[in-house]
Amino acid sequence: MQVTTTKSGQQGTTTTTATTHVHHHAQQQQQLSPPTMTELPSVAQVMRAVTQEGLSIYNRLRSIDADVEFVDRIAGLYSDLPIVANLRCGGWYFPEFDGEVHFKSADGHRGQWQVSLKRLNLHLLPLLAEKGGCVLVDSTRKARTLPDSFSRTVPMWCAVMNRLHDILYGDCRGDADDSVDHGKVGAPDWDTQLHCPPTTVPQQELCQMQDLLDARVHAVLESGVDLSLLKNLRKPLRATWVTTETARAHEAASRSDGDTSTLELEHVDRTKYTAIVCLCASEPVDIEQRRGYVYVQGAADDEETWSMGLTPRLFWQHKTDLLDGDSDTCGDRVRALVSQQMCSGVEAMTPDVLADRDLILAHATTHQIGTTNLFIGNRFAAAHPWCLEIFDAVVVCLLPSELPHQPQHRSILPVRMPAGKRHKKELEDHLEQVLLFVRHHLAQDHRILVASGDSNDRAPTVATAVLAAFFTPDLSVNWIGGAPPDIHQPQLTKQDFTRALHCIRQRVPSACPSRHNMRKLTSFFLSHPRPASHIWAGPTTRQTSSDQHDGNDSNGDGNEAA
Repeated sequence: MQVTTTKSGQQGTTTTTATTHVHHHAQQQQQLSPPTMTELPSVAQVMRAVTQEGLSIYNRLRSIDADVEFVDRIAGLYSDLPIVANLRCGGWYFPEFDGEVHFKSADGHRGQWQVSLKRLNLHLLPLLAEKGGCVLVDSTRKARTLPDSFSRTVPMWCAVMNRLHDILYGDCRGDADDSVDHGKVGAPDWDTQLHCPPTTVPQQELCQMQDLLDARVHAVLESGVDLSLLKNLRKPLRATWVTTETARAHEAASRSDGDTSTLELEHVDRTKYTAIVCLCASEPVDIEQRRGYVYVQGAADDEETWSMGLTPRLFWQHKTDLLDGDSDTCGDRVRALVSQQMCSGVEAMTPDVLADRDLILAHATTHQIGTTNLFIGNRFAAAHPWCLEIFDAVVVCLLPSELPHQPQHRSILPVRMPAGKRHKKELEDHLEQVLLFVRHHLAQDHRILVASGDSNDRAPTVATAVLAAFFTPDLSVNWIGGAPPDIHQPQLTKQDFTRALHCIRQRVPSACPSRHNMRKLTSFFLSHPRPASHIWAGPTTRQTSSDQHDGNDSNGDGNEAA
């Protein structure tokens, strides 16, 4: 703005004042104007930042702790039933479980609807038969009400188990419980139908799943797995579902009836059924701001991506210390705790710890596979020298850092096998050596321990190879007991590995060899049979233990079974 100056100078003054005022106003407008679109974060960036903050380990642990209050409350309503974790997510939602199973959501995905032969969960049957059911705990993400493991996998499993029982033991049901008239095979009182939650599974999908039941039953029968545990079932299996939403609905109904003392959640007549109460721990809200933290639905899912090495056991032992401090330093506290566990105390496996026999044996866990001389254990069970007081030979599937002070011994075979998917070829590279070592000791009726860090992946993988290679199934008796191992080259199939893994999981329910490892076993035995053929061919003369493999012999066994 420009104005001509007058003779009095007043107009000039006015001009200067007006110009200054306009300039100042322009500055204010510039300061108050909103940022341009290039300066604003995108919606995706904002949501990503919110999600990352919400998924911090502090918020996850606080969310788990909040969900446990609901689990504890519902468990109290079913105080006569055992609490079972559906691994791995479900294992975080209670301080101490009565059992563990593995029903995968992927088996229940649309179009799959599998009853996995690798995860038959038959070890759950004795507990169900004894207690009349169980409370099965799991969680889910993405604002869903139920995981597919609950809405589809478990119901499919129940229907298949009921049909198998009807086929195999229908004539014996009257003997199992004389007080109940179960009738003959196919009797209507033994429910063999598929029951899914109607609010989650539409009728069309239910019909598609129902059409697959006979095929799933046939697959289990053809697998040759031992189904004798089904015999003790006195009532057919049936799932029922409890969520935070159903609990609130029943609670509101109780209040309207004037009875607020109890919360009745029965959906299944337990006088007629063995109930599997599928308890979903989480709220279906995805991410929600709460007092002091951000709630994360299904916070325990995919623990390997967020736990920093923390385990459910460590969490429950140190929950107060982890959650009471500042939220920003929770990750530091977790790392310090995990590091402390690995660098001090029994977890460190220092020479002083290894010298303490009572301490080592207190932490050692072993599982005998049927009546064989084959055992699966954790790394404490493999700690020398105490392991050789109990076992004649030990296969240690560990890294040196996991058992750093293990001395060399001719009866101990160390196998470098990292956990998880970090090992690409280690299993194939070492499996032949392991089988030769095991074959030598089996032929001498030796007790053999296969040990790994947690006894869930690596040790069961090796044990599966041993069972499939050296033991021939006889379905008329317990096939892994009695007879000596078959040392001749077998014609192995995938069914042999499935059967062997099933036998292991009956004794070690938490055993869960990775798909990667099972593929490597298949590749070793089926895709390349010639390099492995000499494992079954060897001298017929029996060697003494002094002749066994000590690391310098390329063969190391060469013994025929008696």
